[in-house]
Amino acid sequence: MVRSLQKRGLRVIASDILFGQNFFSWEPPVHYDAIVTCPTFALKDRYLERAYELNKPWAFLLPLETLGTLRRQTLFAEKGMELICFDQKIPFRQPDTGKNTYTVWCGWFTRGFHIGRGITYKKVEL
Repeated sequence: MVRSLQKRGLRVIASDILFGQNFFSWEPPVHYDAIVTCPTFALKDRYLERAYELNKPWAFLLPLETLGTLRRQTLFAEKGMELICFDQKIPFRQPDTGKNTYTVWCGWFTRGFHIGRGITYKKVEL
């Protein structure tokens, strides 16, 4: 994701737990405008809570099933969220091999980008 954003001319501050930057306790030492990531699905509640706490615009690529709990529905209703849905499953690749390992119905769960609609449907071009 970092390389893709950089290719589009965006300045990116990359972080990774492997390099000692824990999303739940670390913040970049310089100004940043937004958080864009594909969080570990098993930790999505913690990522969402931390993103709301940081109070920066954010976009998380998450499975659509993220909508399926009362806890998250309440969080989104109270704090706001806009969703960009895709017309096909998103392939996920192993970072070391580049091979597709699975596909998932996903969307960009966002806050603070003022997309203007609660849910937007987007055609995916892979």
